[in-house]
Amino acid sequence: MKLLFVMIAAILIGHSSQAQHRLKITKEKMEKYNAYSGGWSGWPEEYTYFQQGSEPVLEITNLDDRGVSFTLSVEVNGSRNSFTVSYTAYDAKNKWYKYTDENGDQVCIVGSTLSSLAQDGWPEGNRVQIYFWIYSQNYALVLE
Repeated sequence: MKLLFVMIAAILIGHSSQAQHRLKITKEKMEKYNAYSGGWSGWPEEYTYFQQGSEPVLEITNLDDRGVSFTLSVEVNGSRNSFTVSYTAYDAKNKWYKYTDENGDQVCIVGSTLSSLAQDGWPEGNRVQIYFWIYSQNYALVLE
């Protein structure tokens, strides 16, 4: 009986550390950084909505048991791009959780955390925004 309990606990722990969830993205906004003017273009007032059936899918894989490291894979029209981020800090001013990759690019989450999204998907009744600050390419996206 004790062995069975240990085996079940090991399976649950292994599952939680490798949890992943696929999130369908319905809309986006984009802004670009202008190196000449030294500033961002500003967020557009309106979102761009993706056509039903061709929405990008964000897959979040939790890489550890502490909810610190994640692999994010974005699939758009059959093309897939993946990168790994680690938890950096909570930004109380912007009310977001900040995650950074090896290039200094950031993913910021408002209304949830990457751990919660990886475990449970989109929360019901709660607006979640995912900001991608791709400093290495001079653009930013906000996805919902």
